[in-house]
Amino acid sequence: VLNKLVLFFIGYTPPHRNQVSAQIKKLYHYHYKLLKQELEEVEQLALTFDFWSDRQANSFLCATGHWIDYEFHYISKIIDFSCFDERHTGINISNYLKAKLISLNSHDKVISITCDEAENMKVACRHLGDNIKRVWCCAHRLHLVITNALGFWFKEKSVDNENRSSSMTRSTTTTSTVISTQDDDLLNMSWSDENNEDSSSSDDNIADVDMSDAADGSADSDNINEAEGAEGAEGDHSTSDQDDDESGDQHAIVDNWSNDIETDLNPIEELILIMNLLKKCRTIATIVKKSSVIAAFVRKEQLLLKTKKMIRINCKTRWNSTFLLIEATIECKQVLMKLFSEKRSFNLRSEQVNRLIAVELNNDEWDFLSSLRFVLNPFYHATKLMSGKNYPSIGLAFHAIHKLKHFCSKDDTYEEKIKQMKKLLLAKLNYYFYDDLEQHEHLENHSYFDPAAHLTLTENEKQRNERYIKDLILNDVYPQQSSTSDGSKASSSSNAISTSSTKSSIQLPQSLSNNHTNPSTCDDFIAACGDDGNIIGESNKERSKRLSVNEELKYFKLAVQEFNLKNKPSTTTAMRFWNIHHTKLPLLSRLARIHLIACGTSVPSESAFSISAHTARKERSRLSSQNLCYSVFLKDKISKQK
Repeated sequence: VLNKLVLFFIGYTPPHRNQVSAQIKKLYHYHYKLLKQELEEVEQLALTFDFWSDRQANSFLCATGHWIDYEFHYISKIIDFSCFDERHTGINISNYLKAKLISLNSHDKVISITCDEAENMKVACRHLGDNIKRVWCCAHRLHLVITNALGFWFKEKSVDNENRSSSMTRSTTTTSTVISTQDDDLLNMSWSDENNEDSSSSDDNIADVDMSDAADGSADSDNINEAEGAEGAEGDHSTSDQDDDESGDQHAIVDNWSNDIETDLNPIEELILIMNLLKKCRTIATIVKKSSVIAAFVRKEQLLLKTKKMIRINCKTRWNSTFLLIEATIECKQVLMKLFSEKRSFNLRSEQVNRLIAVELNNDEWDFLSSLRFVLNPFYHATKLMSGKNYPSIGLAFHAIHKLKHFCSKDDTYEEKIKQMKKLLLAKLNYYFYDDLEQHEHLENHSYFDPAAHLTLTENEKQRNERYIKDLILNDVYPQQSSTSDGSKASSSSNAISTSSTKSSIQLPQSLSNNHTNPSTCDDFIAACGDDGNIIGESNKERSKRLSVNEELKYFKLAVQEFNLKNKPSTTTAMRFWNIHHTKLPLLSRLARIHLIACGTSVPSESAFSISAHTARKERSRLSSQNLCYSVFLKDKISKQK
């Protein structure tokens, strides 16, 4: 009967789930063979990998592969997404990855792996091969810089009143800086269900979620890849916000990003202010979500003011969720001010009114919140800029980190609190990015081939990288593969572009200049830093013959200067530069294909986890782990075919 009704209303009988499962398995094996054939033509390969666990505590390992073809197209694909039932030791991870790479005939082609700073990841990279570089995830490092510098998750140590008062006397913190014990209790009190008139205060904890959960960061909305907004801004497409139930599923994504967050330090005045302000903002977000009366009021006022920002609780594993919480709170300032002024008109109980009073922000707090947004704005756009998966990101990450250091070093006429926050961020930037000399050298060497990096490289750094390049070429560190298919592809690519490249030489076509009407992600980042991002260069002399190593380096430097004068950094500039000049720079262009494939972040793996979390949502509880692996693996293969 059910099948007849479905046939009558829909017009066809849908396939049985067993049939769909069998078809997915066939598609997986078909595209796996195609991937294997495609990787046979790849000269060098870069990887990212990470772990994810679903609702049933099933563990999955995702590995993504990245390479550049002979026509300088950047390619990123999931090469493996599988269940991982063994212990997550470095040896087990290494053996598993090595077996997968050998099955794809690609183990000897891997030159770099981008992952987080977990110890098992470091051990796995060391055991995969001596010639494989481990590159830190810049987004993870930037996350630690911000959260630990500004104390997003600091917890005030529990001390008695006598110690608290003596501590306050010794410090320069004002009495309004620290939330009183009574107000702190109100912030941590659960929000009662105003629809239940018979509920008493003793039953409040049954009706609602305790605020201590929100304060600890177990938020309902952990958008794993807000950073993927950069891809939407530059042409890559990703899944945006889901509904409440679906966004609630995202917190199931578990990674190592919260492991190194500091929580038990004795903060200074500015950090105490940030800690208390964020606690109030989280409480406001919880109240708006839990109270139907207040939520309806907020929605109504937002419609009148045409404000679309939603106040959502931040999470501990993604720092930019805190920035979005701050930004939404500021944008909804008029709505919240009206809410606080009319709080006694909602027929709330006295403890609920008292809680609204406790989270009300005064003028000084609103000003400090705006200052905090100003300081974090460049970091937010830098995170978006470096977090793409369909374009070379390591050069943009290097450029963004140096720009952030310059932004924090500028001693402009800002108020003292802004200067103090920038000073704290600068100290953590040096600690996480510049004190690790080996990792910084890897980042610098790979970024040299991206024109964007030359906007921040010093002359000494450029000379050091030139010596590194000469050493690679003279010692034949990356020997040329003698494959007929490689030669045919290289020659066809050269013939296709040689005519236009010879005519243009260093004088780039106007069509390639970055005169977009709408600002790009990098434009937003540069504007947030307060710079124009330009450099003073010199014109280049036209050359028509193939060049030696030294001459190629000279040509390359002049070409980069000319290119940067006419093109602002973006997610496409690296590939466009080499599409123009690769025939003039045969030695350097080959090294560029090798070095630019290294990922600046592990976002490609994290993006796959966003897909898997959505695919394995609670409405699809019958989806087997194996079919989930097949579906995630096929996602970027079938989508690109369409």
